Amino acid sequence: SKRPEFGPDTFLKAAEAALKMGKYATALRYAATAVKRYRVAGDDRRLAHSLALQGNIARTAGDLNAAEENFRAALFEFSVIDDQQATARMLSALADLHLSAGDFDTAEDLYRQATERYPANPETLVGLGYARWYGGSPADAEATFTQALALVPGEARALGGRGQVRLDLRDYGAALTDLGRALKGSLPGAEEIDTRSARALALAELGRGTEAEIELTAARQADP
Repeated sequence: SKRPEFGPDTFLKAAEAALKMGKYATALRYAATAVKRYRVAGDDRRLAHSLALQGNIARTAGDLNAAEENFRAALFEFSVIDDQQATARMLSALADLHLSAGDFDTAEDLYRQATERYPANPETLVGLGYARWYGGSPADAEATFTQALALVPGEARALGGRGQVRLDLRDYGAALTDLGRALKGSLPGAEEIDTRSARALALAELGRGTEAEIELTAARQADP
């Protein structure tokens, strides 16, 4: 009997499911098929989403070159259909790649472009803050984290970033306040460790050595 012909939506869903299960090679194969079929069908929006998914799979699998190639392709497609929010998301994803690679100038430029297209995204502003801090502009970074906190006052990543920058600027009391508030929120594992370590340093600088040691012990337990 004739085999059933599956549409691109089926392959896109299969790619998403495989990614969740950690089957990256399978996910990439399904996503590539979805890309081809959406392109043939002339469905530009779903084509863009499939390219973005390919980028996410490649990034998760550790292939940053393939991730960038797919994010840039998705960026082009989202720009063609004038989806500003999705365009900003792809610019931010590209910026994340450059930030992790230590290319802070390119990361800052990409985050800035993303915020111009979609100013109401605190995650992009947090990324921009880190890019400016790592790039050697702590005062600009502090202002950027503050901008993110104006959108979402309790945003843990923005508080953690601003606290670390304020520590860098030797504003130890303000740093301690921000870092303490950040730890009450939800932080990714690596950022929680950075935040605890920074808080330990702020406490030490304020002459609160015993509390600093407790905080440092907590950081070491999280990442020996």
